[in-house]
Amino acid sequence: MSTDQLTNTEKIALGEKLAWAERHLCAILKGGKPGIDSADENQDWLFDQLTRMHAGHYVCTPAHSYLTLPGDDITEMKAKGATKYHPVSARFVLTQRRKVTEELLNASIRNFHVMGSDDQSAVNADHYVMVPSGIQSLYQTVQQLQRNLAGDRKMVVIQNNDESWAPFLKFLGAGNKSVCEALGCVVTQSREDTKNAILFGGKDIDKDVRSLSGKKNFANGMELLFGSTQPKKADETSQILLHEKVRAGVKDAVIPLHWFLSADEISKTFEGNSFEKVESMLTRIYDQIGYDEVCKRLRERGFDPERVVFCANDTGVSFSEDLSEEPEFKASHHEKIPGRPWPGVELGPIVDAQGGIMKFMADVKSCRERLGRTEPLRYHDTQVYMFFKLAPKREDVKIESYFGTGTGYVTPNPRPTSDGSLYTEHYCVPDGQPDGINGKTQAELGTRYLYTDSPQARCLRAMIQDQDVPQSVKPLFKHAADDRNRRSKLRLLTQDNWVRESSGSGGPGLARVANGNGWKQSGRTHDEFEDFAESGDAIYLGAHGKTVLSDFDTHHVRLSLLFCKAGTHKQILHDCMYGKALMICNPELNFFSANGAAHQNWADPEMGEKFISYLKSLDPAEHPWGQQLLLYRFFHENSLIKQQPKYIWTATDQSSLGAKLREARDRYSPHAPTRYSKEEYGSDREDLFSVSVLGSASTRNPLYTESAYYIGYESARAGMHVRSGGGRYGIMGAVSQGVMDYQNERPQFADRSHLSAIQMPRTVQFEGLALDLNDLHQGGNRYVAIEPGMDPRMQNLFRSDVMIADAGGLGTLEEIYYFLEMKRQNNPVVRNKPLIIINHPHLGKDAIHLYDAFLAVLPEREKKDIFVVETAKEAMDLVLDFKANGYKPENDKKIVSSHGIALSPV
Repeated sequence: MSTDQLTNTEKIALGEKLAWAERHLCAILKGGKPGIDSADENQDWLFDQLTRMHAGHYVCTPAHSYLTLPGDDITEMKAKGATKYHPVSARFVLTQRRKVTEELLNASIRNFHVMGSDDQSAVNADHYVMVPSGIQSLYQTVQQLQRNLAGDRKMVVIQNNDESWAPFLKFLGAGNKSVCEALGCVVTQSREDTKNAILFGGKDIDKDVRSLSGKKNFANGMELLFGSTQPKKADETSQILLHEKVRAGVKDAVIPLHWFLSADEISKTFEGNSFEKVESMLTRIYDQIGYDEVCKRLRERGFDPERVVFCANDTGVSFSEDLSEEPEFKASHHEKIPGRPWPGVELGPIVDAQGGIMKFMADVKSCRERLGRTEPLRYHDTQVYMFFKLAPKREDVKIESYFGTGTGYVTPNPRPTSDGSLYTEHYCVPDGQPDGINGKTQAELGTRYLYTDSPQARCLRAMIQDQDVPQSVKPLFKHAADDRNRRSKLRLLTQDNWVRESSGSGGPGLARVANGNGWKQSGRTHDEFEDFAESGDAIYLGAHGKTVLSDFDTHHVRLSLLFCKAGTHKQILHDCMYGKALMICNPELNFFSANGAAHQNWADPEMGEKFISYLKSLDPAEHPWGQQLLLYRFFHENSLIKQQPKYIWTATDQSSLGAKLREARDRYSPHAPTRYSKEEYGSDREDLFSVSVLGSASTRNPLYTESAYYIGYESARAGMHVRSGGGRYGIMGAVSQGVMDYQNERPQFADRSHLSAIQMPRTVQFEGLALDLNDLHQGGNRYVAIEPGMDPRMQNLFRSDVMIADAGGLGTLEEIYYFLEMKRQNNPVVRNKPLIIINHPHLGKDAIHLYDAFLAVLPEREKKDIFVVETAKEAMDLVLDFKANGYKPENDKKIVSSHGIALSPV
């Protein structure tokens, strides 16, 4: 049949229908509320179609949220919210698109384009396929049908699975063959029908499909997968892109690529770090994993490889004065870049070397006072962002680099609060801000600074303009309208939920399964905290109930474990905590304000004794989380917790709790937890005496890393199996390097020892991996396990005969508490196994030692099987003794400080 079978009047009427649909769909995508008359059969189809999309999970809200219906008053209209912020359900949509794409490609069809749930650019295909999906796909289909009616003859295949497009087809009158021919459309019921319609449609199926808008390195509608080792960077980037209204969604790169985008920071310059991060990403993607395998993993997790853009970034700071030669900063002299004001690199390495941001800034102040300098110290904060897209061949990958610089003043006197929030501020007053002359800080300016003058904003703005990324009508990463969400019920979790669920368990993350020998571990694929966190919208740790207070020592370890787990899972952006509020409420803590908030001198023995006494004096009824918060602060200031506490938790009062928790929740789009399965590389061994070393993943303090290296080297010499958390840097990297150096120096003895790196997808992004994949193929003495969660990772580590806890931060504390909780549960994995704690005298023999404060508040009955030493040699002497003579549990030993004082609670 020809289009002449429709009269001109019928064609005009059909065109008016399509124009009406285009206007209303466009208005919906822009956040408008077009009105329809539900009594008009030419209009009510839209409500029915939106209802079907919602039922199929292709749009996130009910149909009435997108439209104004007869009888709606002002209150009802306002309650519907701004639908332009409603994200499409990318996983469902991309799955539909992926399946039909694979079907057509398997049939050797290349000349096609699947209508986009994403904001794809226009192409010159001859076949357009509309699969069950969202509003964007419907909008693009209407536009193409209009072009067909005007004479641009392309085939539009409407795949009507399960009658998903029935209302739209009824609206078009697609039951009339003349209408279908005039519109150039074919209605199918399955992917097989769609394939056959194109194969027998009479058009070239091998034509090369190209973009009509010109070739760009980054496609419209890109999804930005962020490879940063700092969780806050992905969050800040998403906020900037939302502010700029670009067509990009931001996601954490570890979700689709597991551990392959692990941290690699070798260069001393931030530019070098970024290039090396990108190079390591490309090496893993193309040389170690393979392009096809990476694309497969992307698709399995709902990503479209054609839309994905990868990003790596780093930060550099240059001061206007060179203080690197001054005695206060000799330890960081190696960080200086020739020709640049000191330090010229990210503050992180220098802070690690110097002992914490508080001490670093205090040293800046005292140094400048000694030199008699009174002018404000200026800094340049520089960001570099590097972007690239996957291509079939590595040599086809083009890296785009963008730099942004912001200037300001340095506050040499940090201002932490004393209300329990642990907020530390060390930068302030960006240039170019109207309020800069009033001395407002970056924190006080908030998103205003982030959106306008920050280095991140400058970089991303340049990328947007350079790549001509258009404004979006539907950002993919914003949650539904705030007005709607604030009225919804908030599922709140507290420590009571956590404590109550401990009974009947075989240990954290384990369930008892009966067998002939009593019981064994269950085969759970994820841990207890993930189950706990996923069951609510927010976690609020406040005052303890009577059950806890009646026997606090019994619950101390488990509550501390909850505190550490909440912090570490939030810190690494674990899926179960992604976009989930975490609030820790505690009354004011006076210790630091009473002792000079900006000038803690931990090298002063009197200061340390005051700190321990204050910790032991805190009443859990009055300060439920006081001990944990202050221990966090102590480890942070001593550079063993790198993440700024303000990003992890906030203290609040009961009056504002609900509003604050909802505000935190509503900032993020819903995030479905990603389930991982265990991955193994190389060979594991069970025949050797084994030792697991726990410790910081990031510290660069040689006092700690050299002792860890010694443990690794000497353990390999003694023919032992060494397990660690697998990180590339810090304690884990040092102990692994010690083992590998011994094995490489004495290849004839290499197989007498063994090295295992135990990681998980989330942690490896921030910690790196000590072993390269190529190392695993050079011999049978190295092994990598990528466990699906934190608990399986620790259970793997605790298989060893002896555990050593070296210098560590929040993650190490979590491992210690987890070990103790498993002991409490009489778990066979840790039964009759010792834990050796290296209590470093890191500030001198007379000062408080690294773990003194922790040991002082640990209940006495939890100290069974714990041995405390001061040096790595003492730890190794104990390990060698246990290896030779076996370990016999000790019940009556006492743990004392370096001064002979019992480290036991009052």
